[in-house]
This record gives sequence, structure tokens and C-alpha cells, in this order.
Amino acid sequence: CYKMAMPEELHYNRYIADSTIKLIRESAGNDCEPFFAWCSFPDPHMPIAPPQPYCEMYAPASMPLPARREGELEDLPPVYRRIMKGEIKPNGVLNTGVTDAHWREIIAGTYGMITHLDAEIGRVLDALEETAAIDNTIIVFISDHGDMMGDHGLLWKAFYSFHGCIRIPTIVAAPG
Repeated sequence: CYKMAMPEELHYNRYIADSTIKLIRESAGNDCEPFFAWCSFPDPHMPIAPPQPYCEMYAPASMPLPARREGELEDLPPVYRRIMKGEIKPNGVLNTGVTDAHWREIIAGTYGMITHLDAEIGRVLDALEETAAIDNTIIVFISDHGDMMGDHGLLWKAFYSFHGCIRIPTIVAAPG
């Protein structure tokens, strides 16, 4: 986790939103030709590094600790014990030695990244409204995977079948 020094207006999420908005504005004026836009943001993702003001929006001390319970490791398949001992590093991530303070920092930073992404998606939706393209546009919002965010003592993603990794958003909005 760190606070990204890059200003919001130079951030890659802004560039992606700006590029999509440009395509919408160029394409929306042509009533005869439909258009397709693929707006793919990489965030939220490791490293946890939201830019200002999002990196300070959520106080780590106020974040709830991840879902976990004493003794749960013994109830899971043996591979999880190997992960927690550091013998296996899914995606190269070591899941050991993370303190409660660091879990809270990870969660607060991720919330900041999500809020940043929400603002950029809002800008894209505003462009659809401004050009009246919203009236004949199908919007599909999906994610490729979730993140453990410390639940069960695990970071990021892997072969995990916990809800944090597999319950991902899928939203479809269409006129009417």
C-alpha cells in the first residue's frame, strides 16, 4: 500500500475514462451507425495505490477487520495451511505476517481505489447522458475476479472458492 504521487488528472483511470468519453462524443453524433466501446479499468488491483484525494478518504483505523475466525485453518483443505506457512505463494503473494493495522490499510486503500473508479465511471455515464446516447445504449458492468481483502487471512486472488473471489459484480442496464 502507498499513496500514489501521480495527480488524479494524470492517472491511468482518468486516461481510460477520457479515451472512452472521446469515443462516445465522436460516435454519438452519427445516428446511422451504432458504436461499441470497451472501457476496461484495471483498478481496484494490487498494488493498493490510490491517488489524492482518494488515498486519504478512508481512515484505516475505522476499517473493520477481515472475516476470519479462530481455528478456521484446521477446517480448510491442507493446501491452505501450506499457504499460511508461506510454503505456497499464490500469484507470488506471501499471506503471512500481515498485521491487523496493515489489513485495515489494505481495505482503506482499496475503498479509495473503488471510489476513484466510481468517479471515472460516473464521468463516462455523464458523457452518455450529455450526448443523448444513453437513450439507446446497453451498459454492461463486469469484473474478472474478486479479492480476498484479508478474509480467512488471504490476500488477492487465486484458486480460492470463497465469496470474496467468486461473487463478482455483473450489472446490465438498457433503455426501458
